[in-house]
Amino acid sequence: MPQGTRPPILVVEDSSDLREFMTYALTDADFVVHGVADGAEALEYLADGAPAVVILDLMLPVINGLRVLEEVRQHPRLARVPVLVTTGTMCSEGELRLAGATAVLRKPFEGPRLVATVRAILATSKFAASKTV
Repeated sequence: MPQGTRPPILVVEDSSDLREFMTYALTDADFVVHGVADGAEALEYLADGAPAVVILDLMLPVINGLRVLEEVRQHPRLARVPVLVTTGTMCSEGELRLAGATAVLRKPFEGPRLVATVRAILATSKFAASKTV
């Protein structure tokens, strides 16, 4: 797939091993991935553009994932960007969806499940209307 049609994904995860794992799984599935390690880096990246999907850990240093999610949902340019929350906490999926999560993926998860979830999100998002995954 040409790079211009590959959906950009932002992975926000403080564990370098998990961030690399997600980046590899998504890149192998032909996505373009940018990874950051904390909430402040995520907001800085998002200030310059809107990815097709944000994959967001909740337990982040500097600015936590719920605060990042709140900032995304309040920003006019980013409000409709799908956010896949990844978590190992006991937060309920309903609470996370009320906070603005498009979907929730419980840790631990495998690469194929991550890719399938991202593809399902893209299939129903605005990005999918003009691009093929």
